Amino acid sequence: MKHRILVLTLTVMVLVLMLATTSALPALGQPDAPYCAWYEAGFDRDFNTAWYGYWCHYSGYGWYLVAWWSEDTGYIPLY
Repeated sequence: MKHRILVLTLTVMVLVLMLATTSALPALGQPDAPYCAWYEAGFDRDFNTAWYGYWCHYSGYGWYLVAWWSEDTGYIPLY
């Protein structure tokens, strides 16, 4: 009898854990906050100025160029 109660209790606990985990999956699927940073453009040609691009990486989507910057032109937003 004690063995059956223990098995039943463990089964119920596993089922509750499975339900709690699957109900949290939509929240886990939300995109993370993007990682953004400035990167040197690294042009092959010499423009007599250094160019930098502000890139953001969205998990599951990829990289997006947000802005350009150089000492001569300043900040140039792309959208």
